[in-house]
Amino acid sequence: MRTEWAPVAGEPLAARAIASRPSLKADQREMVRRLLVSPERVAVVIGEAGTGKSFAVLAAAEGWAQAGIPLRVAAPTWRAAGVLRADGLPAVSVATLLSELDRWKRQGGREALAHGSALVIDEAAMVDSASLARLVAHAERAQAKLVLIGDPEQLGEIEAGGLFRALAERTDPIRLEEVIRHEHRVDREAAKLIGAEEVEVGEAGFAAGDRVLTRVNDRAADLYNRERWQVAEVDAEQRRVVLDGIDRARCVEVNADYLARTNPHSGAPALQHAYAVTTYSAQGTTADRAFVMVDPSMDKQELYVAASRSRGETRIYATPEIQGQREEIAPAPDRSADVLPHIAQAAVRDRAQLAAHDAALRSRFSGLPTEQLVARSDELLAVVRREANAERELRDLRERVETAERRVEGFDGKRERAQELKRRVRKGELARIDRDEADALKRLDDLEAQVRAFPAPSGSARREFAVADRVLAERRELAIAAAHISPPPYIKTELGERPRDPSKREAWNRGVEEIETYRQRHGVNDPNRALGRERDREKARETLRRVQEAQRALGLGSHASRERDLGRSLGIGR
Repeated sequence: MRTEWAPVAGEPLAARAIASRPSLKADQREMVRRLLVSPERVAVVIGEAGTGKSFAVLAAAEGWAQAGIPLRVAAPTWRAAGVLRADGLPAVSVATLLSELDRWKRQGGREALAHGSALVIDEAAMVDSASLARLVAHAERAQAKLVLIGDPEQLGEIEAGGLFRALAERTDPIRLEEVIRHEHRVDREAAKLIGAEEVEVGEAGFAAGDRVLTRVNDRAADLYNRERWQVAEVDAEQRRVVLDGIDRARCVEVNADYLARTNPHSGAPALQHAYAVTTYSAQGTTADRAFVMVDPSMDKQELYVAASRSRGETRIYATPEIQGQREEIAPAPDRSADVLPHIAQAAVRDRAQLAAHDAALRSRFSGLPTEQLVARSDELLAVVRREANAERELRDLRERVETAERRVEGFDGKRERAQELKRRVRKGELARIDRDEADALKRLDDLEAQVRAFPAPSGSARREFAVADRVLAERRELAIAAAHISPPPYIKTELGERPRDPSKREAWNRGVEEIETYRQRHGVNDPNRALGRERDREKARETLRRVQEAQRALGLGSHASRERDLGRSLGIGR
């Protein structure tokens, strides 16, 4: 997508919008200024949960409105759109917006997305790539500024995708880094009591005070799937329930007709209890306290979302590994230390989705043996470094063009000042200015010609290297995980069995990671020697040092002899 121009509100309106909200943090102020002033066609805003992305968008919306720039806002779900509407932004779901835009396109209309408007997509990381590509195309057609707000570290879209992450990696994203959500509130509203009267929905009963999710959309009542509520009143006889909004401050009454409906996709009843929800349901919500259950199937995106929902306290619960055979022959051990590996594994397991182009690269690289993939990664790294040098040269050249442009622009002022000189020196000064200006223009022309002739770095090698590195990292992670479950002979020789003591286990894990990383990098396949028969001292020296540190931390009585054996295999004398 071209990024050379987009509608701007200008510095004065940006300053006014920022001044009207003195509580904006420094990174939020920079976000507002860049959205209103920068001509970039696509602006990607990245911030972890609680950094105030939505509040900054409200300030930008004020600036666009004052500049007469039309604004459209959408979010992946009606629930998320409802939160934005409660803040004063005219948001709809992405599906609804695309339906409207596509309909106007088919009919040849031009009103769906006004020319030169701003299009804001919140929680863009959850939008599938096909839908996001359609939004990009509509924004391009309308010459609109497309603002994609999200966090690629949070959960990705359920459908095939990864385009948001790809766009974030290929642009200069706006970043919000200071978290403001996690603050303790001194005063909290007391929870309402559970009433005696209940209404049954599905197979569950609901009473006043219950926390619930609505699972059925009702546009007329402004009710949407997975919104959170607290039951305020229940009339069991009339099958009437009054709901107080948690995600949005409002009150809604639902009747028997609504309660009898089910979700057309999942078959879920109209109401469900919301004391515990899935991570996908929790994304985009804020709670006073969070209780997170972690299991080995989770990845870092799920853990990140789950652990960042709370303003205050977050408690993480995990279950230990169960060794059925051991339980039959040995006393039950202390499980407290065994839960930590589950959390650690979830924290590093990255299942972020890739764009279609990256997925094709991934498929191709996944079919290569590790030795070939390492060699290809090294080749790409060399190209990446050359491209980085070229980018620096091009950036320097463009800066010189800007300097030359400012110099040319300064000659008008010099002429004005020369007109104030006495008549006998004015003519000579003007002639000198003309000569200098001609030289400056020629210099500017030369620099601009160099920029035009400069081969623009494609960035393709950087993308390929990133995918290759990711595939290698996944293979390395699998090798490390396999070593944790069943240590191979070379691991046992150097580090022994995996210890139960938490501090020693950490040292053992570090040693395994060092060994497996070295073996992958240097193509070591020797089943008995950790670092193989490699004779290159420089390649092995740092790994050897770290493995020896792990041995000392493990308190291996024979670690000195182990070091000698390891050194001999590397051709390193002691």
